[in-house]
Amino acid sequence: MTVEQITVITPSDLIAMRVACTKCQASLSLQLNQTIRVPDECPVCSTPWREQRSMGAPTEAERLGNAIKVWLEAERQKQPNFSLKFEIPHL
Repeated sequence: MTVEQITVITPSDLIAMRVACTKCQASLSLQLNQTIRVPDECPVCSTPWREQRSMGAPTEAERLGNAIKVWLEAERQKQPNFSLKFEIPHL
């Protein structure tokens, strides 16, 4: 017999997204109950976080955060006929 343990989270378990600079490791928490906007550059060391040609366009992180917000609103309105859960390694 094999016993397997997994940890499951739902979108409603999420409260924020954290973005971190790969140069100085400074991080910024973006609350999911607010508009998700990743700064153009690191607020500590000014390393660019967006390519010049994509200024003004949403980043993948912003798209993900906003998609989670849309899902949470749909759940509040009892819209989906299924649930969404994510499996993460057992902690």
